Amino acid sequence: RLSISSEQPGFSGPLRLGRLDCPGRRLALQQAALQLDATAPATLDAVSGKFALQSGALALQDNRAGTTRGNGDFTYRNGDLTSSYKLGAGRVSLAGVGAQDLQAEGMLRTRDGFSAIESEGTLAGTGLAIGAGAAETLAGLARSGEGTLLAPLATQLRSALLREGKNSRLTADYTLRQTGALTNLVVPRASLTGQSGA
Repeated sequence: RLSISSEQPGFSGPLRLGRLDCPGRRLALQQAALQLDATAPATLDAVSGKFALQSGALALQDNRAGTTRGNGDFTYRNGDLTSSYKLGAGRVSLAGVGAQDLQAEGMLRTRDGFSAIESEGTLAGTGLAIGAGAAETLAGLARSGEGTLLAPLATQLRSALLREGKNSRLTADYTLRQTGALTNLVVPRASLTGQSGA
C-alpha cells in the first residue's frame, strides 16, 4: 500500500516470491515473503523503516538452509545503509558444518556506496554437527597418520564431534569488516557446549 502523510511518501505491505532459481550463481530460494514498512522525506533522498522476512529453502552455492526468518529496521541515506537485524535459519548446512538452528543479531553499516561494510553482533546455534565431508576428512587424516600421534587425535576429534553435536549449543560475538576484496572476521568470544555439557 502506497501512502502520503505530511508530504512523506510511504510503503507498507508484503512482497512475495514463490520461487527463484539462478543456476549461474548457484542461488535458489522458495516461498519468500518480506513485510516492509518504509517512509521517505519529501525530498526522496532517504528511506527508513522496518522489515520482517521469512522463507522456505534457501541455497547459495554449497550452503543451505531449510527455512529463514528475520526482522529489523533500516535507514538508507546518501548511498549508505544502516540496519539493526535479528536473523535466523533452520536446518542449516554451512561450510561443512550443520546446525538445527542458527541466529544472528546485530548491526550493519555501509560506507562509500557499499564499498565498505561493517557488521557486529552475536551468533547463537543449536544442534551443531559436522557434515559428511568434514567427518570424512578427519577419517582420512586418521588413516594417513597411522602409526603416528595424529591418527588417535583425529579419530578422537571425529568421534567427539559426531557424539556431542545433537544437543550442542554455540554462542559467539563477531565483527565483520569488508573493504573492496578484503574481508576481516574477528570472533573475540565463542563457546561451544556439547550434549553432555562439556
